[in-house]
Amino acid sequence: MPLTKHKDTQTLRVWEMIRIIVGEGSDAGHYRARIEDMVPESLVITAPVFVSGKTLLRHGLSVNVQITREDAAYGFQSVVRVEKTPGGRRTTLTPPTEMRRVQRRLFARAEIPTSIC
Repeated sequence: MPLTKHKDTQTLRVWEMIRIIVGEGSDAGHYRARIEDMVPESLVITAPVFVSGKTLLRHGLSVNVQITREDAAYGFQSVVRVEKTPGGRRTTLTPPTEMRRVQRRLFARAEIPTSIC
């Protein structure tokens, strides 16, 4: 998917749904999660739910994170961190350094004026 630079970076929101994509092509793994908390060094997310694909989500992998909003879809690169805590496992992502607007259409609209007789 081509990326276009977004002028005013949108801020992330707690409890916002995110889509995590691991790898590329038909084998890419797709996961869904929500942002639980934002701390300076990471984004704490809910346990990622597997949606499709063949690539598994593991500690240290570079991933593409996408957020869909009313106006557009946005994406950024991140790295997955899985930490053991007394309550179980906690999954975090590195915070975005740059969020970009994702161009999802593979075509452009062109106005062609015609006269109908």
